[in-house]
Amino acid sequence: MKLEVSNNNKNSRQNIEDIYPLSPMQEGMLFESLYAPEDGAYFEQITCTFQGELDVKSFEKAWQQVVNRHAIFRTAFIWESVNQPVQIVYKKVDIQIEFKDWRELLPSQQQQQLEEFLVEEREKGFQLSQAPLIRLYLLQLNENQHQFIWCHHHILLDGWSLPIVFKDLFEFYQGIVAGVSLKLRPAVKYRNYIGWLKQQKKDLAQEFWQQQFKGFTAPTPLVVDKLFSDSEPDIGYQETVVFLTDEQTLAITDFVKKHKLTMNNILQGVWSLLLSRYSQENDVVFGTTVSGRPPSLPGVESMVGLFINTLPVRVQVNEDDDVLSLLQELQQQQIESEQYAYCSLVEIQGWSDVPRGTSLFDSLVVFENYPIDATSGEDDGNLTVENFRGIAHTNFPLVIAAGPGERLWFRVSYDSGRFETETIQRILGHLQTLLSAIVKTPQTKIKELPILTTIETQQLLEQNQTKTEFTVNQCIHQLFESQVEKTP
Repeated sequence: MKLEVSNNNKNSRQNIEDIYPLSPMQEGMLFESLYAPEDGAYFEQITCTFQGELDVKSFEKAWQQVVNRHAIFRTAFIWESVNQPVQIVYKKVDIQIEFKDWRELLPSQQQQQLEEFLVEEREKGFQLSQAPLIRLYLLQLNENQHQFIWCHHHILLDGWSLPIVFKDLFEFYQGIVAGVSLKLRPAVKYRNYIGWLKQQKKDLAQEFWQQQFKGFTAPTPLVVDKLFSDSEPDIGYQETVVFLTDEQTLAITDFVKKHKLTMNNILQGVWSLLLSRYSQENDVVFGTTVSGRPPSLPGVESMVGLFINTLPVRVQVNEDDDVLSLLQELQQQQIESEQYAYCSLVEIQGWSDVPRGTSLFDSLVVFENYPIDATSGEDDGNLTVENFRGIAHTNFPLVIAAGPGERLWFRVSYDSGRFETETIQRILGHLQTLLSAIVKTPQTKIKELPILTTIETQQLLEQNQTKTEFTVNQCIHQLFESQVEKTP
């Protein structure tokens, strides 16, 4: 194996700490990023505002310590001149925060420039062979407010890693400001997870996934997407978000507890039923994202890296069953598939009856149960984190996401070249209608569950008001003859 490594000091051979293979998910992201770099898939941005007195130099030093602590931030990816792609961890990688002073701009101008700046950064992308695969920016908005922007490639880490990173960051920051040297336990290395993957038996996994998708030969059509591409230029991916009411959130939370389900079960169940209604098929498949952190791996809960995986979910809908039974079956299916969640989507598709080159599914379901508590960013100087926001998109045309909070929320990310905004809004309305019906009457047969919103139902009733008065003492043939005489 011959490695082509940059000749600069930070990425020299003498600076190499470790070399090991990619995880299945990393391999998939690497392929997608190289295949269509202009799409910007897996380019992620975290933004938030810091309110209070921020020591910029100390904050930059804190980030350097985070990079020093977690190997994944010192990692680059090599795929040329090697038998298989590898990731190289460097001993030392320097990180800098680019500072911009926007205090002379009006708040409206700041917001406009921020959105433009985020787009410009996404268009830059990353050279995956060059570490670090992160860029950091601080924009000073006024004397006591800074906008923070963290750009990174998803190949480095997942959402479950974010609270770990921010916790370390602010502990380092507080220590630096206070002049105290922190002594944290050594971070558990990501290569331990790669080693764990190598130990897994693929023959049992292959048998499981082949049985799971036996007889499934074609992806479930979305139907609700556009029939033809618009003549208008493609404007990329868009997002639409809705928040449930307090009453809806409470009702769903109580329902989950009562029936010993999870929010993820509910989300998958609702989408499987909608997908079945849209496609008019009783055997549907969609994708889902799993945490991928094996409980048997010591220290996995504190590791920073990419553990998530995308797996297919097959649901066979029997319209005469009650919806609660479907949710319980989905839960059992999830438990069974967890032990084989380390398999790549490429492998699973190869084991299925779906022809190679054809995607197993076009829609992805994600329940984001890794919220970041803004209070974790508060230090002794009353520095607080506000307006936390994550920006990203995958290579799937339709992503249905949901997450917890004071109020549950749904977010649909979609390829605007395939879906109209009005279609996405209707999907969100159908999700809420179906969800409310399931929570209220879980014993209802699936075929009796409504999906239309109140407005759609009213419109349908108005369209069907075609009642006509007929003379009761005339037969059908007489009425027909009478009409012919009027309009021959």
